[in-house]
Amino acid sequence: MLTQFFGKPFWITLSGLLGIFCLSIPIYLFIEPSQSQWFLWGIVAIVFALTLWRLELGVFIAFAELIAFSHGHLISSSFAPFSLRIAIFFSVIFAWLVLLFSKKVRPQFNHPFVAPLIFILVALFIGFARAFSIAHLSATDGALINHRILVNALMDGNAYCYLLYAFPLLSVTWTSEKKRQLLQVFFAASIWVGLLTLGIVFVFSHFPEWMLGTVYKFFRDTRLAEITKMYEGIFRVFLPSQIYPLFAALVLGVFYWMRNLSKKEWIILSFIKGLCLATVIISLSRSYWLGGFVGVICFLALNIIILKPGYKRVLHAFGSDIYTFFIAFFLIIFTLFLPISYQQVGADGLSSVFASRTTDLGDVAISSRWKLLDPMLETIASAPLLGSGFGTTVSFETDDPRAVAMTGGGIWTTYAMEWGWLELWLKMGLLGPIAFLFLFYRSIKGLWPYLSTKATWLGIGFISSLVILFCTHFFSPYLNHPLGLGLFLFLIPFIETRTSLKQEVIVKEEGLNKAKGMIEPALS
Repeated sequence: MLTQFFGKPFWITLSGLLGIFCLSIPIYLFIEPSQSQWFLWGIVAIVFALTLWRLELGVFIAFAELIAFSHGHLISSSFAPFSLRIAIFFSVIFAWLVLLFSKKVRPQFNHPFVAPLIFILVALFIGFARAFSIAHLSATDGALINHRILVNALMDGNAYCYLLYAFPLLSVTWTSEKKRQLLQVFFAASIWVGLLTLGIVFVFSHFPEWMLGTVYKFFRDTRLAEITKMYEGIFRVFLPSQIYPLFAALVLGVFYWMRNLSKKEWIILSFIKGLCLATVIISLSRSYWLGGFVGVICFLALNIIILKPGYKRVLHAFGSDIYTFFIAFFLIIFTLFLPISYQQVGADGLSSVFASRTTDLGDVAISSRWKLLDPMLETIASAPLLGSGFGTTVSFETDDPRAVAMTGGGIWTTYAMEWGWLELWLKMGLLGPIAFLFLFYRSIKGLWPYLSTKATWLGIGFISSLVILFCTHFFSPYLNHPLGLGLFLFLIPFIETRTSLKQEVIVKEEGLNKAKGMIEPALS
C-alpha cells in the first residue's frame, strides 16, 4: 500500500519542490526583480516542453505548485504581474493549445464537471458584465470607462482563470496509473506544506528576532506565509494551503477503518497524519478548525454507514487517532523546544495561545468579520439577482490596528471580503452560489460510486474534503481562489459515472485487469 502513495512520483515531486524553494532564496536575496524574469522564462520553457511531451506532466507540475506555494509568488518579476504560478499556467495552457490544434488531444466534454462549469462561467460573465457596466456609467471627464473600477474588477476576478486548467484535465486519458501518479503529487505537496510549516516554526522559535528580519521579509514578500508573534518565542504560522494537509489526513485516515495495517504501514501513516494535524494546529485558523470539525463528522458517518466496521475496528481506528494527536503535539513541542533554543519559549505561553484562539470570540478578526456582515447584506439587497459585479467594494468599521493606522480612522473599504458565500452572491448574483452548489452536488455524485468499490477510501476521503472546503468558505473565502478551485480540478480525473465504475469492476472480475498500477487492485 505504501508504494501506492509514496513511490517514485512522490519523491520526485518532493525533491522538485525543495529544489525550487532553495532556488528562490538566492533569487530573492541577490537578483533584482527586473532580472528574475529570466529564471521564470526558463521555467516556462521547461514546463512547456514537458507538457508537450506528456500533457499530464504539466498538470502534475501545476498542482504541485498550487498546493506547495499558496499564492504562487515564490519567484516573481517586476515585469508585469509575472510570477511562478502565472509562468506555469501559461506554459501548460499554451502547450495544450498546441496539442489541440495539432489534433493530438481532444477534450472530453461529456464529463460530469462540464455542466456546473458552464453555470459558473455564466455567473462569471454576469459578474464581469456588471462591473464593466458600472465602470462605464461612473466614468467622468469624458472618459468611456472608469479605469479604477475596471482594474479592481480584473484584480478581483482573475483567480477564476485557473478554471481553464479544466481543458487540459479533460484532454488527458486518465488511466489508473496516471491517477496514482496524480495522487502521489497531491500527497507530496501536502506533506511539503507540513514540513515547511514546522521549519518556519523552528527557525522563528530558535533564533533571536534581530536575526530574522530578512527571513520574515522573504516569506512576506513571496506571500508564502503569514507569521505573527503571539508570545515570546511563539509564532503563528499561517499558509493558505494548510487546508490541503487536512484533506490528505482524511484520505489516509480511511485505511484505519477498512483494513488491517502492517506495523510499518501503521507507523508511517500515523506519522504523516500527525504531521498534517500539527500543521493545521499551528495555523491557529479557526476557519480550518470549524471546517475540519464538520468534515470529520462527515468522515465518521461515512465510515460507519458504508464500511459497517465492528466494534474492534472502531476501537482500533479511534485508538490510532489518539496516537495521531500525541504525534502531532510531540512534533509541535519538539519543534519549539528541542534542541535548546536561543529564545525563552514557555509552555505557559503555548497553552495561552491555544486557549485564546478557542475561547476569545471578541478579538479583532472576529469582531471585524461581524461588522462587515451588515454592509455586505445591504449591498446584496441592492442587486440580489444579478449582483453588483466584480470589484464592488464594501466599507465597514474595523478594529484592526493596521487598518486604523493606514486610514487614520476605523473605516475600511475593500473588495476582498471574509464571508465567502455572501461574496459570491454579492458579485455574481444569485447564480454564483447556486452554480458552486451545483458543482458540489456533481462532485459528490461523481465520487459516490467509489463507496461501493475497493477504492472506498478515495470516495470517503474526498467527499469529506469537499465538506471541509465548503464549510471553511463560509468564513475564509476559498472558492474565489485557485486553492479552492484547485480541489475541484484535482477531482476531475476521479469523478466517475456509476456506469464507468461498474464496467471497470466487470473487467477486473474477468481477469483482464493485471492490477499493476491500478488504484483499486493495489489496495485489495
